[in-house]
Amino acid sequence: MKWWHCCRMLALTLSLSLFLTGTTMARADTYQAPIRITFLNPGKHDEFFWPAVSATMQAAASQFGFKLEILYAERDAQAIGRLGRAIIARAEPPDVLILVNEFQAGTRLLQEADARGIKTFMLLNSFHGADAAKMGEPGQTYRHWIGSLVPDNHAAGQRMAKALAACMRETASRGADGKYHVLALLGDSTTPASIERTAGFHAALAALDDIVLDREFNTNWQTPKGRDLTANFLTWAGENNLPTAGIWAANDALALGAIEAAEAQHLQPGKDFCLVGLNWSPEALDLVRDGKMAMTDGGHFLAGGWAMLMVHDYLAGNADDATGQRAVTFQMAPIDRGNVAQFFAKLGDRDWRRIDFKRFTRDPETPIPDGVPQRDGDYDFSLRETLDHTRKLPANWPAN
Repeated sequence: MKWWHCCRMLALTLSLSLFLTGTTMARADTYQAPIRITFLNPGKHDEFFWPAVSATMQAAASQFGFKLEILYAERDAQAIGRLGRAIIARAEPPDVLILVNEFQAGTRLLQEADARGIKTFMLLNSFHGADAAKMGEPGQTYRHWIGSLVPDNHAAGQRMAKALAACMRETASRGADGKYHVLALLGDSTTPASIERTAGFHAALAALDDIVLDREFNTNWQTPKGRDLTANFLTWAGENNLPTAGIWAANDALALGAIEAAEAQHLQPGKDFCLVGLNWSPEALDLVRDGKMAMTDGGHFLAGGWAMLMVHDYLAGNADDATGQRAVTFQMAPIDRGNVAQFFAKLGDRDWRRIDFKRFTRDPETPIPDGVPQRDGDYDFSLRETLDHTRKLPANWPAN
């Protein structure tokens, strides 16, 4: 009787163990190098931001041993759908598909990828409004949706507005009404990042009673359009005796266009008016250092690298739904004259291999480095942590 009881308990224990570890085992079995990942990049291959996302993604993919393919849609909404459907229909689709919900194209592509059984990760622009309610959280309605990583654009828009206000109060001229007059160059009217960034700007502006928003324009993120709209606005403002105290630009490319238009009318950024942007572009960082821009917010191109880290943690079974590690919202950061020198010292060459992405993994077999949060908390993708965990590259490493 005792022998039978022992055997029965052993069988129950083995069955329970297999049941409890079944999900982890299934996930671990899929993590056989090299994992093939395709990133459908919605941007242009020759602009700053989207190639920077690709560059950080490639740096991290190499560290994790992933085989990464990057396809550019060149900011063409139709191309996003066409390329996405072609990837999903391949005889051998990728193990993981990285999508961006640019132009609201992500909903259908995620649904089609999920039906095909392709693991999908949403990057930078996830779902907004009614689409967010319909799609739910990663793994709920669509079980092959393994995660999302988006920046807090609302907070960035607010920081930019507050930095612009602080600069104007120190530098710019008030109008005859005693207020500071502002032009806003917005991104577009459909992309979640643009909508949320603009909402943050408006929220901050509502609390600033000494600032008047004279005009705001959608630009589709393009420098020439930002330049032309700024030129027309400055001409109108001059004809109406309204000194332009500040320009809020939704990204650095628009800020550069605004500077070009202003200088053509003999206005000097940083002296005659204040300017803020977003993206940490090389040109903007130089302008911040030289006092011509009050700040550039951003750093969200590093999300390409952080996405590879999160994919690794998911495939290795380290992502815990209960701690929000599959749907992550992270804060961008401002670079202004107070910290621009530190950025140049650490990452001025933009060799993203200097960032040791593996140091942020939640792999229980990897020791937790000093300064990295415990694995039962949120990821810390802050500028401080990133700069603190850069490294010197060996002298024999090939050029980036």
